[in-house]
Parts: sequence; structure tokens; C-alpha cells
Amino acid sequence: MESAIASVFKEQLNRHGYGFQYAVYNKAEQLYTEGKSKWIFQACEVPVKTNSQQMHIDIVLECRSADIFLIGECKRVNPAFSSWCFCRTNRQRNREMPRILVEQVNNDSSYDGKLNTTIISKLIESEYNLGIAVKNKVGKGDSEAPKGIGVDAIENAATQVCCGLNGYVNLINKCRQLLGQNNRARLLPVIFTTAKLYTTEVDISLSELMTGNISGEIPLKHKPWLWFQYAQSDGIIHSLPDGGTLPKDLSGILDSRYIRTIPIVNSEGIESFLSLDWAELLSK
Repeated sequence: MESAIASVFKEQLNRHGYGFQYAVYNKAEQLYTEGKSKWIFQACEVPVKTNSQQMHIDIVLECRSADIFLIGECKRVNPAFSSWCFCRTNRQRNREMPRILVEQVNNDSSYDGKLNTTIISKLIESEYNLGIAVKNKVGKGDSEAPKGIGVDAIENAATQVCCGLNGYVNLINKCRQLLGQNNRARLLPVIFTTAKLYTTEVDISLSELMTGNISGEIPLKHKPWLWFQYAQSDGIIHSLPDGGTLPKDLSGILDSRYIRTIPIVNSEGIESFLSLDWAELLSK
């Protein structure tokens, strides 16, 4: 009987992604110990709250040299939906150059001792803002898979990690000792996943107008990790004031309040992602 229970217990642990979650922790600590990464493990399963929603952040890593905190969500995907494919929609908003948008929590005297947030915007090589979890033609995947790891996996993971981001802002507002050494905290939501990541440079705005179908082939390129731009909903955003210059157009409002850059990192891309020169990447 114990053997049968243990077998089911193991299956449940795997299905819910606990094994992958703690494997990510170990990989991050290994890279830091070996001097290949500046990311220090801070905590796991951090309870936070944004508006009325409560959740636990899977992992928090800190890069002290740049006052950056990774708010990590670990997603072991259903094998039936193990391919995440991304494209770029160039007409999403009125901005041509790809940029990383990172939320920064500030503690400065101009706000009477109150915290505020600003957005750091830096040019990057490429970004993607539309992702679909593609169902495999072979293999049944997990039976009784937990909600949110099927066709809507990317949307659900992005929403969840943004909830964690805003919840961590609220936590800093209560516990200011969590600010970095320069009295600020730059927060970057990241999704670690077992999904294989693919991108295409096809311009889907050139689809046939009468049918709405994309003509021709869609060439895909495998990526170990990528930048994903996600528009978070108003209901999960923190309540700290905006300390930057208020934008005057809709595109600027989207960037400052709603769009957040989420790196999505496959298992094989963890080392290359964490070993980036983050101080240089986000330098002013």
C-alpha cells in the first residue's frame, strides 16, 4: 500500500511542478557558487498580496550590484503543450524600437518619505508580444493536468508572475529594508519553464484580409530564452504613485502603467540568462 501511495505522490509532485521549482533553486545557487552568476537566492514561496488576490512567489533572486530583484514563477508544462511559440505584432502600439521595461521602486525625499515607482526603459535586440502554447500532435500529455498549464499556459503564467511583481512592490512598501543598497529596487518578473521556446519574425499584419489567415510558411527558431512584453490588467497593479513624468499619449501610458517585460527562460537557458551583465544592461 505504501508503495502505491508513494507512486501517486510522486506523480502529483511532478504534475504540479514542485520538482522543477526546486531544481531551478538549486541551479541558481550552483551558478552563484561557481561564480557564473551574480544572482543570490533570497527566498522561495514568498507570500504577497495585490488588491484582493493573495499568492506565493516561487523564487526571489537578488543581483546586489544593480539593485535588481528577479520575481520568479516556475512552470513545468503539460507535455501535450510543451511548445511555446511567439511572434511580434508590430502594430500593438505606437513604438518602433524594442525595449525592456523594468519597474523601479524609489525612496526619495520629493515624495515626503513615501515610496514611488518609475519605469526604466532600455533598448534590446528583440521582443515578442504574442505567445501561444501549441498542442503537440503526438503524445497525450498529463492526465488530470492542473488548471492553467494547457493552451492558456502563457497567459496564465504571465498574469501570475505580474501578480507576484505587484505583490512584492506592496511588500517593499511595508518593509522598506527590502530596498537595495542604493535605496531602490528594480523588479523584473521572470518565468522559468520546461517548455521549448520558439520565435518567428513573420509579420502577421500581412495576413489575408478576406480570410484572416496567414499565407505561406511560418519559419520557427528555437530560443533558450526571450523577452516577452505583457499587458497586465488594472486589477492587479499596485497602488504606489508614479514618480516619473506622466506620459501624454496612449502608447506612453501603456508602457508606464501596463506593459511589463517578462523574460521567459527554458531550462537550458537559465545559465546564459543569469550570467548576463545586468548592471550594464540597466545602467543609465
